[in-house]
Amino acid sequence: MDIETLRKEVTQGNMQALFSLAQKYWQGEGVKKSKKKALELWNEGALKGDGVCAFHLGTLYEKGLIVKKDYNQARYYYLIAYRNHHKEGTLRLAYFYEHGLGLYKDIEKAKELYCEVEEWSEK
Repeated sequence: MDIETLRKEVTQGNMQALFSLAQKYWQGEGVKKSKKKALELWNEGALKGDGVCAFHLGTLYEKGLIVKKDYNQARYYYLIAYRNHHKEGTLRLAYFYEHGLGLYKDIEKAKELYCEVEEWSEK
């Protein structure tokens, strides 16, 4: 999709288009490269409940890519991903509980989340 079509789709609430537009800014494809604009768009998507955007931001904060490494922020975005049934985000959140990253350690909560992902996979 070209940039103008993506922008139009974003204004109509298309979250997949929002994620794709953010990717374009991240990589500088068809637009001036801007990691800041990409982060803003992914954050907008996450706050609107998009699990893919939330997972992506969680990963950036967990690994300290472009943003300061921050397990609390990573957990926040993984929690949004979980609430929107994003499997990879939920697995990362479970890992955070299992190892006490960005929050207290809670093995039972980690097991619960791992089981939820397994149930989602079976459906």
